[in-house]
Amino acid sequence: MKRGLSILTDDEVISEDQKEKYVENQLEISSEPNKLKKLDLNEEEKREEEGAETVITCHFPTECMYQPRRFKSFSAYEAHYQKQHCNVCFECKKVFPSLRMMELHISEVHDPIFCLKKERGERIFKCFIESCQELFMNVKKRKKHLMREHFYPKAF
Repeated sequence: MKRGLSILTDDEVISEDQKEKYVENQLEISSEPNKLKKLDLNEEEKREEEGAETVITCHFPTECMYQPRRFKSFSAYEAHYQKQHCNVCFECKKVFPSLRMMELHISEVHDPIFCLKKERGERIFKCFIESCQELFMNVKKRKKHLMREHFYPKAF
């Protein structure tokens, strides 16, 4: 038996040569209609000057996939993308304002080891500020620390 006979389609084995031709063919078929166009910011500025309305539609999961959002400029789309699609928890789909906040959420809510440490009464709740190395027994103490030391507002 020849090595590399790995792709199976409809109960049929394909050789390496056939596999390469198949992959090349699929790339040709699939790449043209789905090819991403590099957005030239100068092109966007030209359209704005000419009065042509630029519309960028967001179809990213989760919300935008079902209710696509539309933007008139690349900068508005980019701001939306950064806010809604960059720091999303894969477990519960919550969106966070920063990578740090998302990482803290994942460890505090979805990590079983974190839960065990919490049950033991260890100081495990980290300060939201990256440069601050303080650890706390609970969320209330962390919140007091943030308001007192980092001047967070009472209602955050």
